[in-house]
Amino acid sequence: MSKTATDLLLEVVPSLEKNHDLLMEMLARPDDFTMAALGCSVRAFLERNGIDIAQDPQHMKQGVMVQNLPPSFR
Repeated sequence: MSKTATDLLLEVVPSLEKNHDLLMEMLARPDDFTMAALGCSVRAFLERNGIDIAQDPQHMKQGVMVQNLPPSFR
């Protein structure tokens, strides 16, 4: 079974398991976060490890959630 972006980030940064909000933020905005130890953005790290963030189920699920919000929440 292939790893998702979430699985890979948790493997590299286990402390994210206790900070779910930060993990979700990193997945939602992978270009805004830099992995200092690796010297690259979260997106670059995931792509180097064979994960297309646009096709990751967790990332896509977040996009659907945002799109389904009623206009009053925007």
